[in-house]
Formats: sequence, structure tokens, C-alpha cells
Amino acid sequence: MGRMPGRRFFLAVPAALLMLGCGCVSGPRREESELRAGKNSYLAGNYIYAAAEFDRIIATRPDSDIEAGAYIGLGASYEALHNYGEALTTYRLAVQLHPKSSQLLLRLGALYYKLALYPQSLAVYTTALKLDPENVTANLGIARTYMKTGYLVSAARHYKSAIDSSGGNYGMRYAYSDCLFRQRNLLGAETEALNALSLNRADPDIWFLLARIQFEHGNQEAALRSIESASALSGGRSDIESFRLMWLSQFGKLELAVPLADTLIGKYPDDALIKWTAGLVYLKAGQRDKARVTLAELAGSRDDTFISRSAGRLLEAAGLAQKH
Repeated sequence: MGRMPGRRFFLAVPAALLMLGCGCVSGPRREESELRAGKNSYLAGNYIYAAAEFDRIIATRPDSDIEAGAYIGLGASYEALHNYGEALTTYRLAVQLHPKSSQLLLRLGALYYKLALYPQSLAVYTTALKLDPENVTANLGIARTYMKTGYLVSAARHYKSAIDSSGGNYGMRYAYSDCLFRQRNLLGAETEALNALSLNRADPDIWFLLARIQFEHGNQEAALRSIESASALSGGRSDIESFRLMWLSQFGKLELAVPLADTLIGKYPDDALIKWTAGLVYLKAGQRDKARVTLAELAGSRDDTFISRSAGRLLEAAGLAQKH
């Protein structure tokens, strides 16, 4: 019994495409040329042609030095075409043929993760880590998978391993900070958030994370400064602004909260959380007419959600509900 021949793409490609790479070049140089042709098609966005090229290599050059790379290219092409079933089959077969290829294992682990097959993802990433105990991508893959499944202590350990092995880029430190924050390790989370900021001060998400850490620490002024930076960098993103509005009200800064509520309702007229938060601000500021209008719009919504029901209860508690 021989190995599995080329896959279905090979049978369907035009004759002209099958001739790509043919010519006077032979041996390793020709193989590299063929692999490069597939990569170039992939990079150009011609995923069907790329898949055909990689599939031809697999069919005609089994056991060659470029076979594993061709499987990676074929799987990646299927992923780009959103044909995840074929991509998964391709990677799984390739891993059986090349069990010591870290790259193939990492591609398979990443696809399992993408498809929310977390136990399978974890098993594959763990195998890759055994091949290379300091593999940064494997450590990060395990960390992300543990995060998804709620094993935060294990996730933190692998984030730290990835950082220790590589020096830690911005993305790693941001993810590590978020993981520590979810564990309520506020000191560690703040340290890593500041480390991430030292590498990239232009990302609103890290400022937002730092603000929430500082808020939980009880450092109100620092939290407000950080969330103002997040707001400015994000262009006033609604999730950030709803927190900022709530904090301004909670910290007794109604002279800032009320005009912000007015602005946000105009900017996000259909955002239920913004309206609900604005309604609370108006109630606290004693602006009952604004509160009634804002909360009544939510309570009268056709969507039966926690926010709409909460708006109705707030109106009743404040004596602002319409009497029938």
C-alpha cells in the first residue's frame, strides 16, 4: 500500500496550471520553485490556484523535502476559502505523515481553536510544546485555549513562559495582564498593563484594561485618566464611553457626566446600554424629564431584555412610570 495520492483539487486543475514549474530546473531548486509558485498565488489571493499548486506537489512529490510545506499551504488555502472541513482533514493527514513538524502541529492546533474544539486544540499544542519546550506559539496557543475554558492559572503560566522565552511583545503582555485581572491579581495585572503600554501607547484597549484595573484598585483619578485616554484613542467607542459615563456619575462628577450623557445619546441613539447609563445619570442629577424620556424609550422597546426590564423598574422606583 502506498501513500495517499494527491487530493481532489489535483483532478480538477487546468492542464496549463499543471505545467507550472516544469522546465529545465531540476532537483531541490525545482521543488523550491514549485512551492514558491503556490505561495505566490496564495499571497496574491488566488486561493483556488494556490490550493491546486500545493495539491499537485503532494500528488507528484511524496516524501520530498517540500511535502510538509505543501500540506501547510494547502490547508491554509482551504482556510482562506472558508472550507474548514477540508483544511482540518488536510492538517490531520499531514500531521500523521510528519509527526515531528512543529509548524503543522501549530496550524492544526490553531484551526481546532478557531473551530472552538478546545480539547483537541490543547492536545495538539501540548504535543508541539513537547517537541520544543520553549516554542512561543505553542505556549500562547495553550494559554489562549486555557483562557477560553476558564483555567486561568494554567493560562497565566503559559503566557509567562511565552514572555520569558521571547521577551514579550505588546500582544503577549496585554493578554497576560487580562488573564491576571480575571484572576483578581490586580497588582500583577497592573504591572503587565504598564509593560504593554511601554511597548504601545496608541492602543485604546490597553488603556481601557488599565482603567478597569485601577478602578478595582480604588484609584479613581488614575482610572479616569486612563479611560479618558482610551476614549480619545478610540474615537469615543461606545463600550468605553458607557464605563466612563458610569464612573463619572459614581465618583460624583455630575457636572461632567450630564453633558457626556447628552453627547452619547446623540452619538449612539440605538445603544441600549448608553441610554440606560444616561438614564441613571439623569436620575442622579435630578433631571427627571430627561430620565423619563430616556428610560421610557428602553422600557417600551419590543426587545424583552434585562436592560429594558431594568429601565421599567427604574421608572417605577422613581415614580416616573406612566399611569394607565
